[in-house]
Amino acid sequence: MALTKVRGDGVQGMSLLSSSTALSIDASGRLTTTSQVYARMSKTDDQTINGWTKITDFTATGTTSSAFNTTNQRFTVPISGRYLVDTRVHYGGAVGYNYTGFYINGSADNYNSGSNITWGSDTTIGGSQIIDLSANDYIELYAYANVNVTISGDDNLRTYFVVMLLG
Repeated sequence: MALTKVRGDGVQGMSLLSSSTALSIDASGRLTTTSQVYARMSKTDDQTINGWTKITDFTATGTTSSAFNTTNQRFTVPISGRYLVDTRVHYGGAVGYNYTGFYINGSADNYNSGSNITWGSDTTIGGSQIIDLSANDYIELYAYANVNVTISGDDNLRTYFVVMLLG
């Protein structure tokens, strides 16, 4: 690792190889990196669920890593650390009991949000959590409904799944 330039207002750049900057730190201690682990997966097709169901048909719409596998619909953690996991699920029909959550390594880990109040036919629920994960852990998004209901796809706004390394 080589320091590119040290100034009174911080480190302008550090590099792993002399040809690229890996990170910068300003005088206030703010750190920026050129390749932070980040993936946003957006649902591409509608899916009918009833009961706890893995949400599928995601495509990576914004990503700096290849950690999301479109075949098995999993985000596999490339490096151990603390991650922000943010999810949104759009229910395209009336539902009286709904939840979202995520599974880690094939087991239920956390509810992200939910309710047992009857909602209309245009309900989006979601939430964010910060969790510690180890390299090679994998995360999958699940949703619950007590009746047959469509989880909406076909856009980048309603049903999505974001994972980002915080440090």
